[in-house]
Amino acid sequence: MDEEMVDDDTKMTALARNSDLVEELGQVEIVFSDKTGTLTCNKMEFVRCSIAETVYGPKNNEDLKKARHTLKKQGKSGPKVHLLGDTTCSDEMTGKIACDAAKKQALEDYFVILH
Repeated sequence: MDEEMVDDDTKMTALARNSDLVEELGQVEIVFSDKTGTLTCNKMEFVRCSIAETVYGPKNNEDLKKARHTLKKQGKSGPKVHLLGDTTCSDEMTGKIACDAAKKQALEDYFVILH
């Protein structure tokens, strides 16, 4: 059993009902969600993205696990806008970190479409 695949609230494990899903995931181009931010359990976790040749969010699964653990410990005192602890993207959009105009526009365009 993969301990990372256990829901914190219900303590239930994931159950794969279709092995074709893995092949189909790589073909996803657009994600739709309802007003609560998810289609399944009232939670949506946006982990990582690549915009203008820069990857934002945890770089690998080990960093992802560490980020989840850190954010869980921080609770409500953690950053409000982030990709699992990586605030670089929002910092570039808001000017806290310098980036060129083309990259800033690409970030804004991406999140307008995502929103």
